[in-house]
Amino acid sequence: MKIVSAEFVTTTCDNTGLPKPGEPQVVFVGRSNVGKSSLINALACRRIARTSRIPGKTRLINVYKLRLAQTRQGISSIHLLDLPGYGFSRGSRTQATSFAELTDSYFGQFTVNTKFQSHSVEQPYVANVMLLIDSRHLGLASDLDALDWLHSQGCRTVVIGTKVDTLSRAQRNRADQALEESFGTSGLFVSAKTGKGMNELWKTIIAMNIPQP
Repeated sequence: MKIVSAEFVTTTCDNTGLPKPGEPQVVFVGRSNVGKSSLINALACRRIARTSRIPGKTRLINVYKLRLAQTRQGISSIHLLDLPGYGFSRGSRTQATSFAELTDSYFGQFTVNTKFQSHSVEQPYVANVMLLIDSRHLGLASDLDALDWLHSQGCRTVVIGTKVDTLSRAQRNRADQALEESFGTSGLFVSAKTGKGMNELWKTIIAMNIPQP
């Protein structure tokens, strides 16, 4: 994927500044320190998201915009959104409440009322979600709970195993089966460090944003 430009757009504690539901976008969800910011930088081919080894640093919704060399599907730009990581054990109850509010701010916008002529109908927009999990720790309860919640919201969700470069060859060979057994779905394994799996990830992101008939 050729990236023409990449920029940080905004940081928000509510739905102010978020892309509209009909715009091409994907949101990254995952445990603290799973590598969301690093993956966004890898997709952008430059450092636009601040990374940290200290979990829990991202506590607001960060929005980025990438302009693409126009794809065959006609997508010329896409928003990447980084939600705060869940599972930060040192977070207070107030922080947990704030995370829930942020989650509602984003996912709550995907059912809107669109008026046609003299009556109003409900026009749903489906959220495109990348659920990031650590390839070294598949099947954690918090990740499974997150996937269940995303499914309950009707999100279009793909499970992404990060940090695959840290696995030995034998571990990597077992990872696909372990992910499917744990989550009941296949997924992608990627490395922001080496670039492994990034082409497949871009193809998935574009496919998720092709308008449905």
